[in-house]
Amino acid sequence: MTEMIRIDSRVTGFSDEPIRLMAMCFQDTGEILLQKTEIFTALAVPPDLRKNTVVVTDSPNLIKNWQLKFDAQQHLEEVIRIYQASYRGGLVEFENSITRYNPMNILQVRKIDKKGMQQEFDSSSLNNGHIAALLAIWASHKIATGYGVMSNQVQEADNIDRTMLPFSI
Repeated sequence: MTEMIRIDSRVTGFSDEPIRLMAMCFQDTGEILLQKTEIFTALAVPPDLRKNTVVVTDSPNLIKNWQLKFDAQQHLEEVIRIYQASYRGGLVEFENSITRYNPMNILQVRKIDKKGMQQEFDSSSLNNGHIAALLAIWASHKIATGYGVMSNQVQEADNIDRTMLPFSI
């Protein structure tokens, strides 16, 4: 069985109330369950939880001991793209108590052109909870990508789809 990683998403810069959203993900697949909100703090994760916790934030100057920093100008398009791919792929699940933070509720298609689908947020409804959810899903994708690169997994012969072999070169 694969190891579970805690994701501690802390966001301050998109609305008045800072938020801390907690999630769990499988490190090998990136499947994520967004579980609950906690009291916002800038303090570091307790030492006994640091080994299996990733802190993702938009406020690296405020939060102590973060592992993944979000910069809207640099990362927003990537974060939205990863969210949509993960959500459509069935890798994202929200507990009922925090479904109001599902970004799907506030993402709107602005236009579709040769560059693909251009989306924007309904800024009147956007809050830190939506961004915290996006960042947690982004972190789960980064965790799974890192695990795939660093692990010594051996592909079993039964897991290979041989129907596509001539075309997958």
